[in-house]
Amino acid sequence: MEGIRVLMAAAEAAPFAVLGELAQIMGSLPYYLKNLGCNVRVILPYYPSVAEASPVIPLPIGEVRFTLNGNEERAIIRGTERHGVLFYFVERDDLYGREGLYQYRTEDGTMQDYDDNLYRFAFFSRAVLESCTVTGFYPQVIHCNSWHTALVPVYLRTIYERSATLGCASTLLTIPNMAFQGLFPSAQFATTGLPWEVFNTNGLEYYGMINLLKGGILFADRLNTVSESYANSIRTTNAGCGLEGVLSSRGDALSGIMDGIDYTVWDPATDPWLGDLRYTGDALERKLLLRASLLEKLGLECRPGMALLVCASRLEPQKGMSLFESTREALMSRNVALVIASTGTRRYTELARRMVELFPGRVAFSEENGASPLVHEAIGAADIILLPSEYEPCGLWQFVALRYGTLPLARRTGGLADSIVDGETGFLFDEYRDSAFLSALDRALDAFARHEVWTQMQRDAMRQDWSWTHSARQYIDIYQELAGSKG
Repeated sequence: MEGIRVLMAAAEAAPFAVLGELAQIMGSLPYYLKNLGCNVRVILPYYPSVAEASPVIPLPIGEVRFTLNGNEERAIIRGTERHGVLFYFVERDDLYGREGLYQYRTEDGTMQDYDDNLYRFAFFSRAVLESCTVTGFYPQVIHCNSWHTALVPVYLRTIYERSATLGCASTLLTIPNMAFQGLFPSAQFATTGLPWEVFNTNGLEYYGMINLLKGGILFADRLNTVSESYANSIRTTNAGCGLEGVLSSRGDALSGIMDGIDYTVWDPATDPWLGDLRYTGDALERKLLLRASLLEKLGLECRPGMALLVCASRLEPQKGMSLFESTREALMSRNVALVIASTGTRRYTELARRMVELFPGRVAFSEENGASPLVHEAIGAADIILLPSEYEPCGLWQFVALRYGTLPLARRTGGLADSIVDGETGFLFDEYRDSAFLSALDRALDAFARHEVWTQMQRDAMRQDWSWTHSARQYIDIYQELAGSKG
């Protein structure tokens, strides 16, 4: 018996297009859904990185044509299979064949949004729906992700409402982060090709601007975000980033489903990037050997009793980088070494470089984007991962770190609060303040100094199951409910 037909639409998915945690989610969840019997396929734009990441260049399937804002539009739909899941790609070189997914780097090194992002993702959302005519795959549920695909439910309920093939499809919108909403000037509204009737306070209008995420929230059949704590907070506090009232009005449709990780990729017992120093909870001495190897490789000192810290989060304000900035002297006054393996805003990449200069032999920095070999090695070797996020809808690196016996030091917020047990599998602090961060670090270092206590915490952390299996079942429950609601 065929499983529920689900088309997952997103702007990025590992390994084809990787920028943030959305790519890791879309690069893992579909396989778990398939293994549970779901007939799932994925669609995303055809960026230059897609061909680079594909063993075989995705083959053209056909061409879609549609009218958008009075203009005749067309795109090639390509497809390839990866681990049994079909991936489709929308090819339009003038829209997606460029540097960066959403932004480009200016001459002074800063990142700038593309001026035509509304057109790029309105076009993509329409192409998602039109792709069915060439792929022959008519989904019962379209699973949209973030603001980039939030117009899909709006189009489905307006332009495609009477479609014989798509009119019965239901939509789920996953909101990874309320801070990213897809805001554009109202003068660009015609670009969407939508009727002006939906540009009002009960639609896409938001203080005179176009808000794509708001439209998706109001028009999707179901909503979810990436942890229970975050789902609760965005309805009642400033965590809603101005849309808490809209979310509260759709409270019955909103749920929280925790993200997970793929243990075929993230497991210290099988991780190829750890080489001959792969380890398990029963062989933690090999983790110490990996640690010594990494310190030597990066030219870092190895002092008696020293803890190795790692930062793999994107170097952005949300991830708590201001705490690194304000506590750098106090942080490095402890008996620690620090590996920063990430990238982000210019301000914080420069901070990382400055820390290497200020603390030679004790801080290493490498600009790494996503799950690079060095990130695997650094998390595997480290004792503590630093996750001092100002807010965190779910997070990814705490799941990875727990699996590798690298204990998280994190702020008690969102998914970090839901997945770390203070004093048992990691260390939490509440207030977003220097003193709270450093106090939690001192508690962690005190535990680190007690070998038996630390080893037990590592083993407890490694026993946790944060794979996608449980979450995938929750998604399938929603898909079944949606498919049943429309026959």
